[in-house]
Amino acid sequence: MTDAGVAIGGFGLLPVESSALVSELAEKVFAGKGRKSRWALLVGQHETGGLRQVVVKDGNLALTRLTPTSDAGPSGPGWVEDAVREFKATTNYISRFGYSPEDGLDVVIICGDIEKQFFKPSEMGVSHFQCLNLNEAMRHIGVKASGNEKNNFADALHAAWISKNGRLKLPVRVPSLHRVMAPRLAAGIGSLILALGVVGFTGLSVESYIGYSKTQGEIAQKQNQKSLQEREYERETAEFDKLPIQPAVVRSAMAVKEMLELNTVNLAPILARLKAAMGGDIHLEELSFVHEAAEALSDNPNGSSAMRFGVMQQSNPRGTVKISFAFSMPDNTLLEQKVKRAEQLLEGLKAQFPEYKVSITSQFGGFSREGSRTGGIGDVGGGGGGNAKDLAQFQMEGAPF
Repeated sequence: MTDAGVAIGGFGLLPVESSALVSELAEKVFAGKGRKSRWALLVGQHETGGLRQVVVKDGNLALTRLTPTSDAGPSGPGWVEDAVREFKATTNYISRFGYSPEDGLDVVIICGDIEKQFFKPSEMGVSHFQCLNLNEAMRHIGVKASGNEKNNFADALHAAWISKNGRLKLPVRVPSLHRVMAPRLAAGIGSLILALGVVGFTGLSVESYIGYSKTQGEIAQKQNQKSLQEREYERETAEFDKLPIQPAVVRSAMAVKEMLELNTVNLAPILARLKAAMGGDIHLEELSFVHEAAEALSDNPNGSSAMRFGVMQQSNPRGTVKISFAFSMPDNTLLEQKVKRAEQLLEGLKAQFPEYKVSITSQFGGFSREGSRTGGIGDVGGGGGGNAKDLAQFQMEGAPF
């Protein structure tokens, strides 16, 4: 977006911002078609994958679902079957929130003209059902569009609706996006300071006094506009209390999601590298794995909510992984060969895991890497008596992949 020169105006949640779109389309499409329904549903496919369903009740957001695209793909008759199946699942969900057929349900599906042919309204079992291509849906919200009759994606409709409104209903502050917006904001503030400096300098001259007075009048006008906008803002924010999902709940859910993403470990890449480094002449006897979570997950009742949810920056936000394993070699292998093979494995692991701390905690036969061991040349097996297996033990420690 920076390369394209597009300024980031804000960050919001699509279901919240498009809830009014669902009501607008249902009202325009089904006007004059019987009693008005209390429930409305908008179904559309995202280009990045996933079928989006937004449900409103009496104009307020009631439920949203995003289901992944199946092997049938994002278009064609297979997609239609997936959409019908997910729609029926959604009706089961909203029935738990008080929906009944007597309330009425308006369903609008955004799809291409090809996909329209495969929907059977009589089998949907709802009050009103209508398929719209992207051009038709755009016209209903007052936006001109053409050439999208075969387009089976609804992303442009959501973007056009939010752009038409000009502001987000529920803006969300994201630090990573704020870092992109901050330079533009600083440039704007700098321009304003420069402009005020010029006005102050010209105010020293009698000749510019008239221009100064005009500026004063503009400032007063801006203050009046600011007061009007502040009152409008207060009225708009009062609408948040009517939302079924409060902003605080949304922020908490996003913080918990971020915490889980940062502290979830996928073992497959680590074990794949470990297997590649060990080769086929080693017999793995023991393997243990410990994930020590980051400090953000520790039980700290005196910490702030931001710290508990892992928002603050940390040197290792995903914690530490400790892997301990022991392996053996065939009993007829000379001790010197075993020790040499363990040293080779140590170097191989350091190459495979350059970001990890790798060490040998116990060498074959109790051999010390710093000291020495007395024995005959050609000794076989470990240094201890009994039937205990001769093992070499390794430990690896580092951040999760």
